[in-house]
Amino acid sequence: MTEPPWYADGIRFECQKCGKCCEGTPTYPSFVFVSQSVLDEMAAHISMPQPEFFFEYMRQTPWGWSLANKSGGCCMLQDNQCRVYPARPTQCRTWPFWPKNLADEDGWAHAKSRCIGIGAGRLWTFEEIEAKRKVVLMAGGEEWQ
Repeated sequence: MTEPPWYADGIRFECQKCGKCCEGTPTYPSFVFVSQSVLDEMAAHISMPQPEFFFEYMRQTPWGWSLANKSGGCCMLQDNQCRVYPARPTQCRTWPFWPKNLADEDGWAHAKSRCIGIGAGRLWTFEEIEAKRKVVLMAGGEEWQ
């Protein structure tokens, strides 16, 4: 019989919309990969034609298309708060329930060191956490950092 994961009793998280998860650095910019349907939703959310949104806010990486970054490494859509929060990509929508963060309590503590929402707000049940984790895995997000 396998031991239940460390978060079996649930964990607290509520997004504080602080933007810390949107930050990168000039050396390590953030990478947020976007599907066509999410690209369309984000463009519609800020009432911008999709081709114009694509040209202004997307960049090609060796791994696929990602939201572009400001010169400091932060997501271009972060402007004191996310400009597309209701239509944000899966990668953003599932933070902090990523496999690397959930792997063990050290991973969660590392995520908490940069996210004031971890430990705050409502208690997410084991089932809810697993559902978010499954979405990440289905989106290919095992390595999201």
